[in-house]
Amino acid sequence: MLKMTINVGLTLLTLLASSSAAAQAPKANKALGPVQAEMKNGNYQGAMILLDQIEGQPDLSAYDKFVIAEFRGAAAAKLKDYPVAAKAFASSVESEYMPATDRPARLRVLAQLNYQLKNFDQAASYANKAITEGEKGDELYLLAAQAYYLTQRWPETAAAAERLIALQRGQGKTPTSKDTSMQLLGSACLHMGGDSKSCSRRMELAVGSSDTGAPALQTADTLPVSAQADVLKVKIIKAFEAQRPGDALAAIEKYHALELQGVKMPPVLLYYEARAAKEVGKTTRAKDALAQYLKIASASDPHYQDAVTMLASLN
Repeated sequence: MLKMTINVGLTLLTLLASSSAAAQAPKANKALGPVQAEMKNGNYQGAMILLDQIEGQPDLSAYDKFVIAEFRGAAAAKLKDYPVAAKAFASSVESEYMPATDRPARLRVLAQLNYQLKNFDQAASYANKAITEGEKGDELYLLAAQAYYLTQRWPETAAAAERLIALQRGQGKTPTSKDTSMQLLGSACLHMGGDSKSCSRRMELAVGSSDTGAPALQTADTLPVSAQADVLKVKIIKAFEAQRPGDALAAIEKYHALELQGVKMPPVLLYYEARAAKEVGKTTRAKDALAQYLKIASASDPHYQDAVTMLASLN
């Protein structure tokens, strides 16, 4: 999965200092000074507590609510409470008070937050909006392409990858088969039913060259290991939810193979492995998966008690 730094650059102090803002946000201007002070001092939890108190006041104006949402999003992002940050910024970015000059950057942050939360459809949507509204940077284009890939939207993946390759070419770069943009394009093409020759040709056309350095494409597993793991996790969960235990186990076996390359099996997948193995009558495999799950899962994990009960029933 993409590694990213979520950077929220707010200009709230300037907003609150303006005369027009002061007229529209009497409560916010009076009460948010201490919040600003807490955030400057790095006390983001304290800022959140103050925001809760302010938000409970009656008769807040629309501008008050906008500024509160911006502060809450910034504080929550600093605390890595991404669900709260995403909800707050989703509100503020659509406010009539969001400065047009700040909106593209806020859309970028929303794309990053939703990607971290594995809300890949929303991540791609926000990334595309940010790009359309003028936000720059290769990372944003790559985020959209990988978000599409992780939801197995192959035509959109290919189009986003080609858009990224065009951007890279405009920067004077010549992407090769080692670049993620080219790997995404080749893999998406194969998933759409293309063969090795036609997909290699599509990569050549994208880069504007007959020599991309690309070997003949024989496999769709061209993404970095971490991204392969993300794709498999999506497949496992979808197979399990669709009551296809055999397909879930097949994908889990591929995930286990990635462990040799340093990927760690998350507890939830061990739980799914146990459930799927039990459903197809593989009792020993189910017990082994449950034993591994209980070694690493927290007692607060939503599946923990069910795993304990399942193991007891199998012994």
